[in-house]
Amino acid sequence: MSFFLILAFFVASEVQGQNVFYTCDMVATLDCSNAMFVPLQECGTNGVTYSNRCEFGKQHCKDFSIHIQHSGPCDPGSTLPPPDAIIPPMFNGTEALVDFFCVELSHMDCPQAHEPVCASDGITYFNL
Repeated sequence: MSFFLILAFFVASEVQGQNVFYTCDMVATLDCSNAMFVPLQECGTNGVTYSNRCEFGKQHCKDFSIHIQHSGPCDPGSTLPPPDAIIPPMFNGTEALVDFFCVELSHMDCPQAHEPVCASDGITYFNL
């Protein structure tokens, strides 16, 4: 569990500099159709309805300009605002991605294999 907390801290600190490539690499390996992901429809600023945060995260990693406009499905009858319109998103895409990533980390079990690792903080951990 300590490893995941360290990793979550690393990810959160990297977001401050908008460097989310590590998070994107991890999200790219996930199967978003997995039942473990909460079905939560959200409308992206690109007018696409995402069925869960995993799907949104994968798309945000392809295009960092996409954010979450609002909860729930996008209105199929509405048109997207012009690109120069200033409409703040409900949730910044990078923050949404890191939030999703950290929540998923908290649900993962640590492997039980005893493979001691000495970390840069001078502490020896049970395993990675």
